[in-house]
Amino acid sequence: MFTENMIKYITSGNVGNCLNCGSALTVEEIETPIRNNYYVICNSCGRIEYFTGTIKEKK
Repeated sequence: MFTENMIKYITSGNVGNCLNCGSALTVEEIETPIRNNYYVICNSCGRIEYFTGTIKEKK
């Protein structure tokens, strides 16, 4: 449901509003050694979507 919002967040840093209720969304980033994962959360209507990040480049 929040795929377009996640793309917007990655490209601009602004996740936008919920497509269901119009409230502002929040992003919770989970950093791991391999990749960063993301939850896009609407605190108003309770919808949450999880996105798995890409594998980080080895340095």
